[in-house]
Amino acid sequence: NHGDKTMANRDGITKYFFLDDTVNESIEKIEALAEMAQRLPFKLNWFGYNRLDLIGTRSSTIELLKHSGLKSAFFGIESFHPKSSKIVGKGWNGVHGKEFLLELRQKWGNDISFHLAFIAGLTGETSEDLDDTQQWCIDNNISSWRFSGLHISKSENLVWKSEFDLNHGLYGYKFPYEDKPEFWTNNLWTSQSAAKKAIQLLKDSQKYIKPAVWLLGELSSLGYDLDYLMSKYKHELDWDDIKSRSLINM
Repeated sequence: NHGDKTMANRDGITKYFFLDDTVNESIEKIEALAEMAQRLPFKLNWFGYNRLDLIGTRSSTIELLKHSGLKSAFFGIESFHPKSSKIVGKGWNGVHGKEFLLELRQKWGNDISFHLAFIAGLTGETSEDLDDTQQWCIDNNISSWRFSGLHISKSENLVWKSEFDLNHGLYGYKFPYEDKPEFWTNNLWTSQSAAKKAIQLLKDSQKYIKPAVWLLGELSSLGYDLDYLMSKYKHELDWDDIKSRSLINM
C-alpha cells in the first residue's frame, strides 16, 4: 500500500517482523499478503509465527508464503511425540511434522528458513525422546531450534491462564507444594528437571544453529546480507563486528 511504499522509499525499510501469533491463519490472508508483496516497488522480507499444520493441510500456501516475502518462519512444534503433541493441541506435528518439514525445506530451498520451538516436560515424552528430537534436527541440518522447559502455574495472580494452568490434573500434572505455585510434577518430570534438560539441550545444540527468525532479522538490520547470514552457523559469525555495528546503530 501507499504507506509501505513511502517507508521503503524514505527510510529504506524492507524487512518486517510480523508479530501476529499466527500469520498464516487463513488462505485468504496469505493470498492478500502475497498479492500486496508482488505490487510493492521493493522486495519485501518478513519474519513471523506460522503454524506448520496449516501449511501442511493447505498445500497452496507453500508457494503463496514464498511469494509473500516470508524469509524465516517460527514454528511452535512443541513435540514430535505422537501422544504428547496431541495433549498440547499439536497432534498433526507428532504424526506428520518431521516428514513435512523435510518436504517444505525441499520446496522452499535456501529462500526460507525456519526455527522450531519444542517443550521439555510434556506428559509421556521421555528425556530420551527429546534427545532423539535434537539428533533429528542435527542430522537433517535444521536451521534453528530450541527447547524450553514447560512453564505452568497454579498461582491465582496469573493475568492469563492456559488450559494447562486451569486443568493441569487432566494432563497428568500435580503441584505438590502450596507455597511453590510454579513447581509441578508429572510421571516423568518436575519443573526443575524439565528446565535443566532444556538448558542442556540448548548448550549441546549451539554449534549446529544458524540465525533464524528474530535473530536473523535483527542481524540483517545491521547491514548484513540475509542470504549470507542464513548460510552461516551462529558460531561462525564475527560477533565483535556485530557488537560494533550494534553500538553504531544505537
